[in-house]
Amino acid sequence: MVMKSRLDPSIFARIMALPLSLRHDVLEFLGSTPVAPLSAEMLIATVAVKQTERRKPRSASAN
Repeated sequence: MVMKSRLDPSIFARIMALPLSLRHDVLEFLGSTPVAPLSAEMLIATVAVKQTERRKPRSASAN
């Protein structure tokens, strides 16, 4: 990985909790780009929130 420091085990655990497709994208990004640990945490949090939003059922609006 091309991070500024070693990947913290808690960050790695959070990445591994993501769905496979997202996990792959995050690991690929972290492996190719210098990323500070705080930035990695923010990236994971953002991806997790967006994934949660996608899973919520959409309500039909009346026209």
